[in-house]
Amino acid sequence: MKIETVRTFVVDAYRANYVFVKIIADNGSYGVGEGTVEHREQAVAHAISEFEPQLLGRDPFCHRRHCRTAQPRQLLAHRRGHSQRHRCH
Repeated sequence: MKIETVRTFVVDAYRANYVFVKIIADNGSYGVGEGTVEHREQAVAHAISEFEPQLLGRDPFCHRRHCRTAQPRQLLAHRRGHSQRHRCH
């Protein structure tokens, strides 16, 4: 199973806006997440769209690798031993 599509939705909810992301796999299954930062909805939606090319074609269950991809390498230098324990294929 591989990630095929990443869709971002900014939803107006009267006093607040919410940012949802829907990740769809090639077999039709999907997951939905929410990543709202108050008054920064468009920035969050844009950040999600920036990571879309890095997520496409990857295993949706290998979330640790996705998080490592999103973090700058400098932040990972001090945690190298921990991050190497889990390997996704």
